[in-house]
This record gives sequence, C-alpha cells and structure tokens, in this order.
Amino acid sequence: MNKRKKGISYLCILFIMLLTTPVYGKTNEVIVEEDAMSWSELEFATESNATQSSLNPKTLRGMYIGFALVQLSDEYKGVLGILAQTDCYTYVDQIDMTIYLDIMETSGYDEDDWHTLDYYTYSWTKDDAQDGELYAVSVSFELHGLERGRYYRLRGSHYIYSGNNFEARTSQSSWILLE
Repeated sequence: MNKRKKGISYLCILFIMLLTTPVYGKTNEVIVEEDAMSWSELEFATESNATQSSLNPKTLRGMYIGFALVQLSDEYKGVLGILAQTDCYTYVDQIDMTIYLDIMETSGYDEDDWHTLDYYTYSWTKDDAQDGELYAVSVSFELHGLERGRYYRLRGSHYIYSGNNFEARTSQSSWILLE
C-alpha cells in the first residue's frame, strides 16, 4: 500500500510539472517600441468621425501623469475646436501644457510634410487650484480664420512638477481636414 501512495504522489507531481507553462513578460524596451510604432500610424479623420484625439491606452504608466490628451474637432465653416487635458494620479505642484497646431504643407504623408503653424502655452500651480489640490487641468478654445481645405493636427507636451520630481508626456491627434 505504501508503494501505491508513493506512486500516486510521483504521478501527481509529474502531472503538475507537465501542466506548468512558462510565462514571459515584455521588457520595457519592447513596450516602448510597440508604443512608438502605434503612434507612427497616421490616420485620416472621416466625415463621420470629425473629432480626433490622442488617448493611447498602451502608454506606460508614469508616477504622476494618468493621461495626457489633445483633441481636435472640425466645427465647420473654418473653425477648429481644440481641447487639451492632463490628469494626474496624485496632487502635484505645477502642470504645464504646450499645444502645437500643425498644418500639412504638401500632399505627401511623411512627418517632414508637417509644419508648426502656432503654439499655445499654459501653466497652473497649486495656488490656482481649488483648495490647493492640483491634479487635473484642461483648456478648450476655438480657432477661427484658418485656411479651409487643409489638413491640421495637434501635438501636446504635458509637464508635471512635484517637489524635486519632473515628469513629461507627449500626445498627438490624428489629421483632420478643415472644411
């Protein structure tokens, strides 16, 4: 009987070892490379999807920045709607954002075909926040008088300062044709 129990034990151990599957995680370099490739895919906005934004769920989590967003919409008759937002996981001392408005100069599809038309810089400190608790900021506005029939996009730079710590993230919208 003792040999039988020993045999069953060995059989169970062998069975467990056969069912064990090694699991391999991605290194940070692979994740960053895949994230960079996902941002390099350029898209056109269609009429049914005239608002384009940049929220990318595959970005690495930082210590402070929860997400960074720029969004561009065609409000028609030559008006672009712009929204930029930065959200943090915790309270910070200062949040800065720079929004770049780019225009496609030629009909090519390379990064070299884009040129910065204008940029807008914003800064908030914890003194600007209600109760001194700064963790999220947003800005929205409309741009009038832009040339119609051209492709535009937004790029954003989002900066967080907390004590001696600094964190930055970039964002980018897809192309949109201003009608």
